[in-house]
Amino acid sequence: MADDSEHSEKLLLANRFQAKGLLVTGLMLLGLLLVTWLLEAFEIDLNVARWAYSHSEGWPLGQEQPWSWIHRYGTIPGFLLTLSAIPAWYFCQRSERFFPWRHYVVIYGLVSILGAGFVVNALLKEHSGRPRPRDVVEFGGNWEFRKALDFGTPGKGRSFPCGHCTMGFSFSVGIVFWQRSRLLATGLLITGLAYGSLVSIARVLQGAHFVTDALWAMGVLWLTLSVLYYFVFKPPLSETKTFTPMPSIQQRRLFSGILLAMLIMTGLYITRRPFYQDYYREFKLPLHSESLLIQTNLNEERFELEPVGDGLGRLHLEGHGFALPDASFRVDFRFPEAQENPVLHLEVIRSGYFAELETQVKLKLPADLISRTQIIGLESKILE
Repeated sequence: MADDSEHSEKLLLANRFQAKGLLVTGLMLLGLLLVTWLLEAFEIDLNVARWAYSHSEGWPLGQEQPWSWIHRYGTIPGFLLTLSAIPAWYFCQRSERFFPWRHYVVIYGLVSILGAGFVVNALLKEHSGRPRPRDVVEFGGNWEFRKALDFGTPGKGRSFPCGHCTMGFSFSVGIVFWQRSRLLATGLLITGLAYGSLVSIARVLQGAHFVTDALWAMGVLWLTLSVLYYFVFKPPLSETKTFTPMPSIQQRRLFSGILLAMLIMTGLYITRRPFYQDYYREFKLPLHSESLLIQTNLNEERFELEPVGDGLGRLHLEGHGFALPDASFRVDFRFPEAQENPVLHLEVIRSGYFAELETQVKLKLPADLISRTQIIGLESKILE
């Protein structure tokens, strides 16, 4: 009878805990939707982007410090903290004093791996189809603006949510340690909100994301935290479990698995290093050119043609994405000025490994020549 009573009490506690989880998760989601609606009602996404954008210079503030540094290296602190959760969990498994911490630590690590790695980068960014600010027509791009939850064609824009921002806000997930150390939990929460906001500002100033992209980056992390905390691991309900030392062979296997997981995570992170490179070229156009043919291995929608008043053509190519540290690209540009109906050859040749490379070409030509310009693909593979 005593065992039945104890079992019933544990079941009641588990049900209450999950009911609380439903309430917390639901309120969190409702709050995200409400804030998103308010931001869109006042056109905060577009108004902030308009403030940061310059028709003559593009996104100049985003290239200044510390925003440029944050873009290039800002994900490293969050990644290192996430990576440290793996050996920390192993330590908790072996230590009687820190054994009750084990589920809190594994939740902290999994929120970044699942929330940032899978839900944000692999799922939402690839399938939401929201163009980045720099891809929107109003800001020099070729695609129409879409609201945060107005999903478009998968692959046609990877703005929603912000991947960099998730690693900035990942520190705030430390609120999970509230039951064990309120000082630690509060410190990580404040650090995460502050640092995540800095990363968000950097990405907005660079024309890479809208304000709502940053909001949902934080929101996805916190929703993932809530699901893991209340419905998967339920750490407050398992704190009293008796500590049992692991056998030596199990420790060695676990340690080997942890090393392998850390190597895999490090490899995946290195391939997602931010990349940026540009190329600029001026060329003289023949007088009274009747047409211009552009042969390129870039997709036609990557080109933006702008009128100029003189006889010079100006080409500015930007490439950005994620790649290994030694990756780069070479531009094969050829333009025979003597031809009456010239053919411009433009080919981007990659060197090294790219996880993602997006290109944008701004080509300035005499106004009367723009309507007579044709872009055709080379036989080589078309690059996005």
